[in-house]
This record gives sequence, C-alpha cells and structure tokens, in this order.
Amino acid sequence: MPGMSLLERDVVAQVKDWLLWHGYVPYRLHSGGARFADGTHVKLNAKGTPDYAVLHADYPGFLMETKRTDGKLREAQIKKQFEIQKSFRLSIANIDSLDAIKSWLTLHETRGRS
Repeated sequence: MPGMSLLERDVVAQVKDWLLWHGYVPYRLHSGGARFADGTHVKLNAKGTPDYAVLHADYPGFLMETKRTDGKLREAQIKKQFEIQKSFRLSIANIDSLDAIKSWLTLHETRGRS
C-alpha cells in the first residue's frame, strides 16, 4: 500500500536476497551480549556496530546498517559509524529499502573499479 512503511525485517529480507543474487555475502554482526543455557555470558560487538559486513569477490567489502523505511540512526550508531570510518576507512551503507542498496552499490562498485 502507498505510504506504508516496511518493517526492518522486511527491508533486511529484500536486501539480503538481492545481495546474494548479485554475488554479495552479508554476515550478521550481532552486538550487545548473549547468555547461553549453561550460564555462560559472551560479549558481542559494541553498541552501535552496523548490522552486517558485506563481502564480494570483485568489489571492496563494506558494512551495512538496515532500518525500516522511515527509520533513523540512533546516537550510538552515528558515533560508532564515525569511529569506524575514521579508524578503518570502511564504507558504511545505511539502507532503508531495496532501491537504497541498488543506488548505493552503483556508486560503491564504480569507486571499486577505479
């Protein structure tokens, strides 16, 4: 329906399917912590870490943050992205739709070929 916002999980499903179809492999980067049934606690990536590392055989890898169609970055995400870009010069795609990843990748692939 026109004007309806997709949920983040819907955006993720569309974008991941499209990426895989085009030779990209997205790896989920979980953040926060996890506790297993045996009581073991594991610390994962830092708060604000982008959702995915995305790799391709022919183009540079990048990080990707996914949002629902009207979603906004949280303060922790803005800070973490700044830190990553300044420290490692990695590209980060903030994606809220299938069209957004297509547009972003057109530029990313062009830069990767130069």
